[in-house]
Amino acid sequence: MLALGICGAVMQSCDDDDDNLNVPEELRSAFSQKYPGSVPEWKTRSNYYIADFRDQSYEAEAWFTSDAIWLMTETDIPYASFPTRRSSDLKTLFRTASTQHGTGMMQIC
Repeated sequence: MLALGICGAVMQSCDDDDDNLNVPEELRSAFSQKYPGSVPEWKTRSNYYIADFRDQSYEAEAWFTSDAIWLMTETDIPYASFPTRRSSDLKTLFRTASTQHGTGMMQIC
């Protein structure tokens, strides 16, 4: 019974409830200027505001400071979107990096 209570508390503390997030107009405006026509879902992480959206059919996250300064955008591009030659180069690079550095995440910029 104690294990169920602890598990429930842990699950509740992991909930990132940003449903009622009040995003300042300055941030909304900065996002709209950078990505006109995109409709974001906002969340926070530490002191950053993150806009989840679709950019040219790809999932993306744009990170902003609370002062509406854009920091970076992360775009998820599937292997299938790359030309065949580039796709195989990336797969080889990933296998090589995984072998040299163990398993984990790798971002190719």
